[in-house]
Amino acid sequence: MYPYIMQSLAAERARDMRKQAAAARRVRMARRDRRGPARSRDGASMTRTGRRQRGWRQLALVVRQLSRRIAAVVAECQYAQRRAAVLYASPDRYLPNPGRAPETYQEFLFRTSGPLMHETAAASRSTAPAVR
Repeated sequence: MYPYIMQSLAAERARDMRKQAAAARRVRMARRDRRGPARSRDGASMTRTGRRQRGWRQLALVVRQLSRRIAAVVAECQYAQRRAAVLYASPDRYLPNPGRAPETYQEFLFRTSGPLMHETAAASRSTAPAVR
């Protein structure tokens, strides 16, 4: 095709797209007027300036997230405290060479006589689906 024909086709196509966009904009405005005030994606109403009004839902969400983070920190501190107590109370800590393997069965029993950290169940450890 000739270049001037391509230019006129492109210009005509752009004009059609602008008309369609303007019509769609008018339809959106008419629908919004029927529905009432504009709303954001999460359902909070918006003011004339476009700022979202913070409602009870958002406040509850923030409080929930904050309480979960605080609970996680407290749980981590409790675990660290329990682990430190077990390590401080273990007989290995008071031996001259704690990294050395026990020489007798009696020494092995002595080293494992304190409270042991129990492993959690496999079902509660795994968050991924089981592989078969």
